[in-house]
Amino acid sequence: MVLYMFFLWMMFFCMGIYFYMNSKVIFLEWLFLDLGIDLDFLVYLDWMTFIFLSVIMLIGSMVIMYSCEYMADDINISRFILLILMFIMVMVFMIISPSTVSILLGWDGLGLVSYCLVIYYQNSNSFNSGMLTFISNRVGDVMILLSILFLVNMNSLTFNLFNMIDYMSSYLMVLIFVAGITKSAQIPFSSWLPAAMAAPTPVSSLVHSSTLVTAGVYLLIRYNLIYMSDYSSFYLYLCMLTMLFASLFCNYEYDLKKIIALSTLSQLGLMMSFLFIGESLITFFHLVMHAMFKALLFMCAGYIIHKLKYQDIRMMGCLGKVSPYVMGCYMISNFSLCGLTFLSGFFSKDLILQYLLMENLNITVVLIFFFSSGLTVSYTMRMLYYCMNDNNSSDLLPLSKDVLGPMAYSMLILALCSVMMGKYYYTLMMFGVYIYISSTMMMIIYPMMIVGGLMGYYLFSYGYCGGLYCLSSFLGSMFYMTNISVMFNGLIYYLGGFFSFKVDKGYMEIYGSYGIMSFINMMNKYDYYMSNTIMSYFFYFIYFMVIFMFF
Repeated sequence: MVLYMFFLWMMFFCMGIYFYMNSKVIFLEWLFLDLGIDLDFLVYLDWMTFIFLSVIMLIGSMVIMYSCEYMADDINISRFILLILMFIMVMVFMIISPSTVSILLGWDGLGLVSYCLVIYYQNSNSFNSGMLTFISNRVGDVMILLSILFLVNMNSLTFNLFNMIDYMSSYLMVLIFVAGITKSAQIPFSSWLPAAMAAPTPVSSLVHSSTLVTAGVYLLIRYNLIYMSDYSSFYLYLCMLTMLFASLFCNYEYDLKKIIALSTLSQLGLMMSFLFIGESLITFFHLVMHAMFKALLFMCAGYIIHKLKYQDIRMMGCLGKVSPYVMGCYMISNFSLCGLTFLSGFFSKDLILQYLLMENLNITVVLIFFFSSGLTVSYTMRMLYYCMNDNNSSDLLPLSKDVLGPMAYSMLILALCSVMMGKYYYTLMMFGVYIYISSTMMMIIYPMMIVGGLMGYYLFSYGYCGGLYCLSSFLGSMFYMTNISVMFNGLIYYLGGFFSFKVDKGYMEIYGSYGIMSFINMMNKYDYYMSNTIMSYFFYFIYFMVIFMFF
């Protein structure tokens, strides 16, 4: 399966280059039934579809290879691999079709399979995290269903960008936007993404790089033309808040996987914010680059956690001496996340920051982008300082032998992609994109990175003292957003149980089917009513009319 998916990666990548260089598009339609509304299955294939499919196949093949060693002791490893393959399949199904019905099937399939993967370890923490993830993503499913309702009213099941009625277009904008931010975990739906870390690390490597959380960004990139409206400024500031707060929360977190999860949330906010500025092509370019180094980052963190059996970065240290190969890949992915020169993340993040300096934007927008990028360098360097310091080296015996086998090969391939593919994708996708700014403005980016690195060293060396400790607990919990979400889900459970007990199994049962059956049995006992059929029908009619008046 790994070899087959690796072959699909090369084939899709070559087809993406061919379609891009020749400006080709393939649109296929299978009409099943015509009932005034065409019930059909659509396939839309262009260079963007093939490039994204190639990224999914590459990361999916590496995750499966990685899982063969990471989950080797699990008796249900076959079930785990099948769930991973199903997850990739429903993501592909959502990508290739522009029909809202097929998008809904892929969208709902992502939520269902992700729930099965999050609760894979079968404990209370995994179950609670899975329910939080599942219920949060149901909001997006409802928005897709409502968008189908509006499109059916226009005798279509696809987004026809040229024949939309104005007021319905505005409603569709809001519905698709809410669906996108629920899947990509923007504020106020951000709490489920760190909670999804209860899943095995290979799942996190796949979900947080190229599949589940990027589905919302990809959907908005595909239909970005209908988002150029009066509400784009509101969308922009909402996503910038997610980017800023997630970068800030990372500097107050000690769980290694949650730091990387919040890093993903920050990068998703960056993509969504830049998309609403109006640049979908550069957003897609950063989406592809982010997928490669973030999958590698999760794999390296997963190896460390798998060997040490704990996730607290304060208990780590001296990892570079005992496991140089893994830490080398780990540093490549971290430096790519920071946007270090000539790594894959540099070509996309540097391009975004330079574009912001070139455009005539509000100074607040530019400052938030630059401050968030500085915080990205800060939490990345803070995490590296904790992992590389020599304070804690007594508990690192499991890491004394470096990784060899499928885990090593998968990390090596993604490390090579994180180093080399940035320049190649930049040459391919950014052909004709030019930045016109002075050399002085270009150099503004580097002092910001230096200040971020110094801030990370300060947080590592001095920690949080005095009043900063209370602030760190408040910010590290994302404004207690997870607790609020759990309370909201608990309220939903309570109301569901209340209505089930009082209505479905209460009044509806007593005065509904059970009541009608009891009344008919009672009437059958009296010969007077049975002998006079008109009187019997009259009583039945009166009874049903009373029931219909109340329900």
